[in-house]
Amino acid sequence: MYVSMFERTKALQILLTLDDKKPMSFNELQKVVGGSPRTLIDRLDELSAQNIVYVGTNKKFPFRNEIILMNEGKRIKKLLKNIEG
Repeated sequence: MYVSMFERTKALQILLTLDDKKPMSFNELQKVVGGSPRTLIDRLDELSAQNIVYVGTNKKFPFRNEIILMNEGKRIKKLLKNIEG
């Protein structure tokens, strides 16, 4: 189910870049992962639809998008790190 999703451009990089505890802004993620904003938005939408990441808006100033790994994303990231060694 998830394998084909992670074959898509930037999906795996997004998963591995996100911190397990600290949210990232879209701009921070783009600086690390690279790629076009459209590609990142598409991947984040797909990952969000699978409950792997949550994309929300900070309720305090500065109002910015926050991207957080959800439990399923943390589980997949942990599995990938174990495979990697």
